Amino acid sequence: MEKTYDGQTAAFLAAVATCMPRNMSSEVMQGWITDLTGLKKILAEAFCPPSQNYITHTFTILVDETKTVEELVVEGNYDWSDSNVTSKNFPRSEEGTKDKKEVALFHFNKTMTSEDVIAEMKKDGYRPATIFELLALGVTQPELQRGFPIIALGSDCTFDGSRHVAYLYESAGGRNLHLLWLDNDWNDYCRFVGLRR
Repeated sequence: MEKTYDGQTAAFLAAVATCMPRNMSSEVMQGWITDLTGLKKILAEAFCPPSQNYITHTFTILVDETKTVEELVVEGNYDWSDSNVTSKNFPRSEEGTKDKKEVALFHFNKTMTSEDVIAEMKKDGYRPATIFELLALGVTQPELQRGFPIIALGSDCTFDGSRHVAYLYESAGGRNLHLLWLDNDWNDYCRFVGLRR
């Protein structure tokens, strides 16, 4: 990010000075004046915390949005798939394309809401994958879902009064495609598919 040394910088420094602890002694102040390296470190940790890298895997996949979700489910060769994964619930776009895309798997290692996951992806310049991108990943990397559930938060459909999103997982040795509520708390072992915005 470009550094700015202008009126905003002056206003920021004035705000910092205003918020300094009132009970800071002159000895403590002098200590920081003589320890500029330590002061820089403290300020960097306070104002510029390092960003965490939540991406565990990246893959290049062929995403064919000219096909229906039913066709992509057949290509994925799942042992079981949710009957609500239909073109009615997830229609293909009239402008659908067939392109290679790079996808990333995010692992936050904690329980997260869908809203929180999307917000964290956005901070890193990513968006959540659509069901078409998830199904393309299932075709390209069929064994991946045996290790953990893989969720796509970029497409949803509504039935039974709730919004649902697609995810891949393993159950009893089978590769499955399921729908679950968007308004859900995802466990710490879940992975989320993202693409650069």
